[in-house]
Amino acid sequence: DFVAIGTAVGVAVAFGAPIGGMLFTVEEGASFHSTTMLWRGFLATCMGVLTTHWLFQLSFSTSAVDFFHAKFGTHREFGLYTDDQANYSRQYFWYFWEVPIFACMGCLGGLMGALFVNTNVRIT
Repeated sequence: DFVAIGTAVGVAVAFGAPIGGMLFTVEEGASFHSTTMLWRGFLATCMGVLTTHWLFQLSFSTSAVDFFHAKFGTHREFGLYTDDQANYSRQYFWYFWEVPIFACMGCLGGLMGALFVNTNVRIT
């Protein structure tokens, strides 16, 4: 399992695609399908791509001297066009200390969605 997950992380980091790296490994590298390996590999590929993204952003942030004061989101590529045309990075950037706030907002949204589904199932 460790070799398969390591391969998945390597492919995901190389191409910036965590789901693609995991699917490639499940299809080509794993000897059998395991749901536990799939979730562990998906978490590992997401962390690898996120870490690579953060390190890549730090190399473009010349004004910050440390990790917590660096502006993230200042270098963006959207596939067909770069941020030079859209200019989102001038207005929409974020700091590392905001990540727990984003995680709490995501958890709150998930709980509200679960409450909505539960209420909807009870009503109908």
